[in-house]
Formats: sequence, structure tokens, C-alpha cells
Amino acid sequence: MKRKVGYTWRLREVMATRGIFTATELVPLLQERGIDLSASQVHRLVSGTPERLSLQVLSAFCDILGCSPADLVATTAENAGVRKTRHRRPPHAVGRGREAASPGRPDPARRVSPAYRTPEQLERWHKRTCARCGRFGFFAAVWPDGPVCHTCECRAMRLRGRCPECGEHRILPGLRPADAVAICTGCAGFRPSYACSRCDQESQLRAGRLCTRCTLSDRVAELLDDGTGRIRPELVPLHRMLVAMKNTRTGLSWLDGRLPNVGAATRLLRGLGKGDIELTHEAFHRLQPWRAAGHLRELLMSYGVLPPVDKQICSFERWLGEYLAGISVPDHEQIVRRFATWEVLTRLRRRATRESLTPSARYFASGQVKAATEFLGWLSDRGRTLGTCCQADIDAWHADRGEHERNRLRGFLLRGFLLWAMASKLARPLRPPAQTVTRNAPLPEPERIALLGRLLSGHDLPLRSRVAGVIVLLYAQPLSRIVRLTVNWLCWLPRRVAP
Repeated sequence: MKRKVGYTWRLREVMATRGIFTATELVPLLQERGIDLSASQVHRLVSGTPERLSLQVLSAFCDILGCSPADLVATTAENAGVRKTRHRRPPHAVGRGREAASPGRPDPARRVSPAYRTPEQLERWHKRTCARCGRFGFFAAVWPDGPVCHTCECRAMRLRGRCPECGEHRILPGLRPADAVAICTGCAGFRPSYACSRCDQESQLRAGRLCTRCTLSDRVAELLDDGTGRIRPELVPLHRMLVAMKNTRTGLSWLDGRLPNVGAATRLLRGLGKGDIELTHEAFHRLQPWRAAGHLRELLMSYGVLPPVDKQICSFERWLGEYLAGISVPDHEQIVRRFATWEVLTRLRRRATRESLTPSARYFASGQVKAATEFLGWLSDRGRTLGTCCQADIDAWHADRGEHERNRLRGFLLRGFLLWAMASKLARPLRPPAQTVTRNAPLPEPERIALLGRLLSGHDLPLRSRVAGVIVLLYAQPLSRIVRLTVNWLCWLPRRVAP
């Protein structure tokens, strides 16, 4: 007869009887006895069941807790019974419809049975009426005031402050029965503990009874692993700043992603950790999806991993690479590339040294590149090149355009390309159409005063729109500057506010 032996690791139970409830309390006690283990290693010994354990570590645990090895390890032995085999239907004998096996669906004979047999059991075992919101559905926890759903649990666990009962600064998910004031878990009589098993901070717990910050730290460290079990040295500042973020739930949501880019941030971080993605701006131009790659590049620049570059320049460079790849004529692609690299990008970088670029500046730069490509194609259709272009071609281009296209021409979209081509000796001397600036009539003073009165006294518009309108009417500032204003730009003085 075969015997089946096993054991139960009772370290956490013995620790509780000695008044030790967290793994971090064991770290200095082990160091006093010559055992140097990190907090994560001690946490794994406390929360899990080790398959191998040094006798020196076991002796240190016995000395700290004042117990014997038999108190920490409870052994069991029993006769091994005959294993019963369940009859399984072969895959080819599965029925039709939804039960039929398919390449994209697992074998129905191997599916795991649910924890209920009938819909009535599902409703009786897993659904309750929430004590907070009153909705009937799946419940997440049972608190002293009754079952609560997942939404109410998350909302209650986000409330943090000083408990009116004990005066301690903790999370306040409980409700005082008398007046329904939020109180801490201890004063509310919560049976489960919401303290993280690693850092001992109260929070909504994740897998392994870890708080959101410890969970985020583990996930980011795993993604940035360079294959040696450690974080890639260049990405250590990124890990440190992500873990230190104020709202760690936002970081976890960013890692998970949303449709249609689920897991995009995870794939990019794993590529950075393993070295598949170079830490250069040129490498980020080619990454997809570009929105996730752009956000990650901004994080790397803010943490000092990548050299700082203006956001609009990064966006323009990414767009330029894709746009140039779509030009079918090699000669046109070469000319447009030179124009965009040595004229448009140079001007954008020079302007970025003085002030932050706006999206309109990026749109204007891309419009110049498109106008140059369109003009070269128009010349090619007429059997001309940029070197053989004459003043008659410029006048014909201008005459063939509609009013909107002529305004684009006068708005420096094509004028800048023609001036650069003449300066680079790619075109003969030409006379581009002069720019015409049209100015609207100024707003009459009575009408301006009437609009100010409506914005100051009326409440039919949102407050933000009213404030922006007042700034426009008083200081004649463009909207591109107003949207960048913050409260820190205002100086509060007695009886007035000075900008």
C-alpha cells in the first residue's frame, strides 16, 4: 500500500500567536541572527509554502517565535487511494452546436465545471442586494452593514482621512450606525483585514493580499526585467517614478489598456526592458500604436531617461516618416525630405527654444510639406520639374486654384517652399505671390461693454467659457494662450486680481 505524505507550513499562524502580523517585522529580527533576507523574500516565506528551507533559517524562526520545528511544520501521512478515472467523451464524439469542438474553442469534455449547477444556485450563492446602493447583483464583500457590490467597495476604499471615533488617519470604508458617518475598519468591526501583507498599508487588496502600489511595483519590475531578474539600469528612474505616482489605480489601468489597444503599454515596457526597443527618439517614431508610444516617450523624457524634445516636434517627426514613405516618386520624396528636414524642422526647433509649440504650429508645418508635395506633382503633370519651373507656372498654379487654395498659397504654405528652393539653387529666381493680410473691423465699444456685462452677470454659460470670454474682451489674447493659463499665473491682491 502506497503512502501519501504532506506538510502544512504554519509560520503565519505561529506569528499571530506571538503578536507579529507583518513580514516586515521579521526582517530586522532575522538580521540580528545573521540571516540577510529581503522584505520580498520574507514575504514569500510567510504567505506561501516553501518547498525547500535552510535549517539555519528554520532555526532562526524557532528562536524568534520561541517554538520548535514541529510547531512550524505539521506533517501528515495517509494511505493513497486508488485513483478514479472519469469517463471522457472523445473529441470526435462531441455533439453539435455550441458543444461541438472547434479550433478556437476548447474541448467541451475538458471544461472546468462552474461553482453552481443551476441559475437558481448562481443567484442564491453569488448575488445579494447591496447594502450601500440597493442594487441586486454580484457582491464583492460582506461588511458589518451587509453585502456590498464591487462599485461601492471601490468607492468606499478610496475614502481616506481621520477617523472620528479613534482619531487615526486610515481608510474609512465603514459607516457609524447612528449617523452613517465614515469610520475606519477597526471601529466599524470589519472582520477581514485590508492591510497589505508587504508594506502594511491599508488599501484595496489585489492578488496575494497586496495593495495597489505593491502590485504596480511588481508588475512594472517584471515588465522592465532585462532577463537577469533585475530592472534594466537605464529604466530604474521610470520604475521609481511610476511606483511613486499619487493614484496607483491609474497606473494599473494604463498597463491594462483599453480597446482597441489592450496591453499596448505592457508590450512597449517589455520591449524596453529586454532591449528590443532602443532608448532613442528615432525608435519611438516607428512604434505602434503611436498614442501609447507617445505617452510612454513623454514619461521617459519627464524622468530623464530620454533627452527632452518638444511634444509637437515628436508628433511632427512621427507623421513625417509615414508621409514620406507614401510618396511614390523618388525625386519628389528626396526634395520634400530635404525641405522638411533642413527648413521646416529647423524652424520648429529654433522656435521651441523660445517657447512651447502649439498644435497649430505643427499643423502649419505639415501643411507646408503637403503643399510642396502637391506642387511637385502638379509640375510633373505639366511635364515640368522644379529646376525648369518658371514664373508663368507659378502664375498658372495661382490662377487654377480656388479661393481657399489661393489663401493657402498666400499663407506661406507654398511660399516657404519656393523661397527655400531658390535659396538652395533648386529653382530659378521666381516671384512668389505676396502675402495679403486681411483685418476685420474692431468690435465697437458699446457692443464690447454689453458682452462683458453678459459674461459677468449671466449664468447661462459654463464658468470656464465666461472667464475665457472676459480675458478675450479685456486683454485681446488669442485662445491658444488662454487654454494654457493656470491658476498659478494669477496674483491675488487685496480687492483685485492682477495677472
